[in-house]
Amino acid sequence: MSRTLCTDARPRFARRPARSTRRLGSLRRLRAIVYTWSSCALCARAKQLLAARSIAFREVILDGRREDLQRLQETCGTRALPLILLDGELVAGLTALESALTTE
Repeated sequence: MSRTLCTDARPRFARRPARSTRRLGSLRRLRAIVYTWSSCALCARAKQLLAARSIAFREVILDGRREDLQRLQETCGTRALPLILLDGELVAGLTALESALTTE
C-alpha cells in the first residue's frame, strides 16, 4: 500500500522544529557586575562599552573600601580594574572586556 504525501494537507501554522540551544544561547541577553572606582577612566570606558552594547550591568563602587577591594582581588587572582563578572565569568580589565564582547 503506497502512501502519497500531499504538501497541501500540511497545516499552515505547523509547529516548527525547535532551535538549537547554541543559537538560543547567542541570542540571550548578557548581564554584568562591574567593580569600579569612581575616579577610574578605564572603569568609565567599560561602563560606556556595556551600555553601548545594551548589556545590563550593576556597578559596585569600591571607593574607600580597601578591605573589600583586597578580598575581591585575592578571590579573583588579579589586581586589574575594572573587574567585571559577565554572566558569572570573570573578565579582568578593559582590554579583556573588549575581546570578550567581540567574540560574542
